[in-house]
Amino acid sequence: MKSDFKSRLWALVFLFFIYGIAPGQQQLISMEGITDADFDKLGNLYLSTNQGSIIKYDSSFRKTMTYAPEDIIPVTSIDATYNFRIFGFYKNDQSYRLIDRNLKLLNESRITEWAGNGIAAAYGSDHSIWLFDDLDLSLKKINPALNQVSIDIRLPLVIEARTYSVIQLEEYQNRIFINNSGEGIYVFDVFGNFLKPLEIYTSHFFKFHREKLYFIDQDAVKSIDIYTQEIEFLQKINDLEKIITVLCNDHQILLIYQEIVLMVR
Repeated sequence: MKSDFKSRLWALVFLFFIYGIAPGQQQLISMEGITDADFDKLGNLYLSTNQGSIIKYDSSFRKTMTYAPEDIIPVTSIDATYNFRIFGFYKNDQSYRLIDRNLKLLNESRITEWAGNGIAAAYGSDHSIWLFDDLDLSLKKINPALNQVSIDIRLPLVIEARTYSVIQLEEYQNRIFINNSGEGIYVFDVFGNFLKPLEIYTSHFFKFHREKLYFIDQDAVKSIDIYTQEIEFLQKINDLEKIITVLCNDHQILLIYQEIVLMVR
């Protein structure tokens, strides 16, 4: 009994020094190899891994289901926003997969027919696929049903940037958000027209909740209103090398690290 208590105590001490966790203040999910995370509209949490799996947790953070394909290919990013479908992008395999809310595979397709080197992808509200092609620095919209590229825009023709190191694409509220790491977040409409830059700079995945975009800025979690561009400080964080992203809902801020999920509030 004393041994179990000492083990738990040392675990709390370790977490405090590594992640800055105050004992008794946060709940935790521990899992190795986390690559991304997202909420669906029902409040379920999805975590993706470097082993190719996608794990589902309910709104109380109880593990309920696992999608575990036979091939071990890291999941680059996931999106659970639309139509009770979970979109997983596999950059190393140049492919994407759609699974349903019961984590059953619906579709699996390669993107090599449409992009020379797709490094970021997102699922569209009209079942389209948005891609950033690093070969020609272009934003592409794909209609998989018609096997057709409907939008193809080279970023250097519309945006001046020192470098193009795109790490993330997201469609949200009829806008396309492109995270060019260290250069800013660019906003396009769903027709491919450049609208504006967001003057924030992050090398981590951002996430949305309501009218706000949540992001990691140096050693802090911040949000920016996507319409007014008002920025708000939310939470100081530690261990920037291991943090992946931040998720928010109406009640909590979740810090997603490579090995742990912290429920801040």
